[in-house]
Amino acid sequence: MLNPEGNKSEGSRLTRGYRPFLLVVLFFSFYLVYLILRPFMDTLILAIVLASLFSPLQAFLVRKYRGKANLAALTIVFLITFVMVIPVSLFTSALVSQGVDTINQINEWIQAGNIQKLTEDPRILAYSSRLQEKLPFLDLNKLDIPSNLLQLSKNLGQFLLSRVGTLLGNAASLFTHFF
Repeated sequence: MLNPEGNKSEGSRLTRGYRPFLLVVLFFSFYLVYLILRPFMDTLILAIVLASLFSPLQAFLVRKYRGKANLAALTIVFLITFVMVIPVSLFTSALVSQGVDTINQINEWIQAGNIQKLTEDPRILAYSSRLQEKLPFLDLNKLDIPSNLLQLSKNLGQFLLSRVGTLLGNAASLFTHFF
């Protein structure tokens, strides 16, 4: 708005001065919304992906059930649940059984005395002699390698089983968030 002298009025300068402030407030509000939604980001992303994947099936089922959208939605929820639960449970059970089998085979291999055979291998002896030359303060003969490997495999097995428990807890949390 121009006044009679041809200058811009005071009101337009004041509104122009508020714009940067309002933009800062807007972006700060977006940041606060992000902080609120951050714990649910993985669930929201999963929901968006599943909604986009199953939207055509939802439309088909609504037509098939003659407009009963709630029944179609319930069918989709059960379908998604089975599509997710069955593979995750099969994968977890296979992972646990293979982990236990691997740890048991390592323990049997070590207890069978194969470490002694391995330490008598010429390549290992050559490597240990070079290591002894480089690190003369390290006495490899005093190290009890079989018992250390048994302890390491035991600790590794316990670590993996605890991680599988954490994985199952995360999967249960994901399913809870899903519903």
